[in-house]
Amino acid sequence: TLLVVMVAGAVATPRQRAAEGTPLSGSPCEVAEDCNNIVRGGAGHRTGAPALCHNGRCKCPPYHLQVNGTVCLPGRLLGFKCGTDSQCRVRVPMSGCLQGVCQCSDGYTPYRRANCLKAAKVGDACRTQGQCRSSSPHAYCNFSIPRVFGRCSCTPEYRATSEGLCAARQLGLGSPCVSSRQCNLRVRGSVCKTPHEEATSFAVFNRITAIPGRNRDQEARGKHSTSNGLCQCPKGHGAENSKCIPLGKEIGENAVSLGQRCARTTQCQASDPNTRCSSAGVCDCVVPTHHCSAASTGCHPDTFQCVSSGRCISSHYVCDGTAQCEDYSDEAQCMGGRCSSHSFRCPSGRCISRGAICDGKEDCDDGADEKTCRDKCPVSTFKCGDGRCLPGYVFCNAHTSCSDGSDEDHRACILGAPRLRYCPFRCNNGRCRSVSVLCSGKDGCGDNSDEDKCEVCTCPAV
Repeated sequence: TLLVVMVAGAVATPRQRAAEGTPLSGSPCEVAEDCNNIVRGGAGHRTGAPALCHNGRCKCPPYHLQVNGTVCLPGRLLGFKCGTDSQCRVRVPMSGCLQGVCQCSDGYTPYRRANCLKAAKVGDACRTQGQCRSSSPHAYCNFSIPRVFGRCSCTPEYRATSEGLCAARQLGLGSPCVSSRQCNLRVRGSVCKTPHEEATSFAVFNRITAIPGRNRDQEARGKHSTSNGLCQCPKGHGAENSKCIPLGKEIGENAVSLGQRCARTTQCQASDPNTRCSSAGVCDCVVPTHHCSAASTGCHPDTFQCVSSGRCISSHYVCDGTAQCEDYSDEAQCMGGRCSSHSFRCPSGRCISRGAICDGKEDCDDGADEKTCRDKCPVSTFKCGDGRCLPGYVFCNAHTSCSDGSDEDHRACILGAPRLRYCPFRCNNGRCRSVSVLCSGKDGCGDNSDEDKCEVCTCPAV
C-alpha cells in the first residue's frame, strides 16, 4: 500500500507532462530544455519560441504570448503579420490583429511601430499629424519640436470649436480671409483678394511642412497673421444683398467667363472687364499671359467651368439632375443630344452624370450605362482587380467597394507611394484620389489640395 501511495504522489518528468499535454506556464523545470520539450509536445510537431526556465518554473520569454498553454508565440509590432489580437497587444497596447496585420484600434493612430496614440483634439498635445486628423480632418499637429512634440491646431480656413474640433470659417463680404474657398462658403462666387494677388497667385508649392498643402513661406506668414486678404466679389461683379452679381446683368447682358464660347465682347466683360470675345469666338484676356488666358483659365482640366461665374465644380456634378452653377450651365445641355465632355450620352440623346456609369442602376432607357461594366471599362470608371467596373468616385473614398479591396489600395490611398499603376489625381500630401473629388466643396485629400484651382483666373488690367 505504501508503494502505491509513493507512485501516485511522484512528480512527473517534463517529458511525461509533455506527453500528457500539461500546460507550459508554471510547470516545474530544471533547465530550459525541460520547458522546450513541453512546447514541442515531446515530438517536435508544435512550433513556438524557446521557453525559459526561471526559478524552477517554465515561462514564455518577454513579449511572447502563451497559446493553448503549450506554445510561446512572439508579440508583433504594428504592420507585422499576426494571428490573434493578444499577439499584437503584448507588444503594442491598444492594438489588434485586423485582416492578419497588427494595427491600432479605432480612435488610435500609429506612432512608429511600437505605439498607438489616442486621437487628440484641438489644443491637445500631439506627436503625429494623424493623431490630430483622427479627431478632425482639418486639424494638424503644430510642432514646437519638429516631429517630436506639438499641439493640434486648425488649418487657417477652419476655426476651433468648444468641442475641440475644426469647423469651416463662413466669411461674408469684407471679412479677413486666407483663401477664396472660405469666402465662397458664405457668399457664392466671392473671392479672397490680397494686396499681392497678382504676384503670388501663380506660385506652385510642393514642399512638405507642418501644415499639409502649404509652403514654408506661407506658414511663416501664418504665424504672424491668420488672414492675408478680404472677401470680395470678383472683377466684373457687384455686391447686392450679400451676393455677387455680374455687372453685365444690369444692362441685360449674360455674362460669359474666360475660355467659354461668346458672341460679343460685352458678354465677356460682364464677367471680367479685362476680357474680350476673340476671333475664335471665346472669351480671352485682352492681354493674355502664360498664367491667365483662354487656354489657361486657372481651373483644373478635370473639372467643369460654370459659364457665367467661372466657378469650377466636380465633373461628376454635371447632368446629375441638380444645378450646382448659378446659371444652371451644368444642367443646360443634358437633354438635347449635345452632351458635355464631362457627362455620358445615352443612345436616346439624354446625358447623365459620369457617376451614374456602372453604379448598378440603369439610368439610360436602354441600360447603356451598365452594359460595358466588365473587363473593358469606360474611361471615367474604376476597374477592380477582378475585372468589375465601378463609378470612378469609389477609388480611395475610404469605403471598400471592390470585392478584392483594390479600390482602397493602401499604397495609393494612404501612403501615396511615388510609382503607382493608377493615380488619377495626386494630392499635395502625395495621396491618390479620384478626379471626382476635385472642386466638390469637400476636403477629399486631407490637406484640401483638391479644392485648389476651382475658379478662373483674373485677367491682368489693361
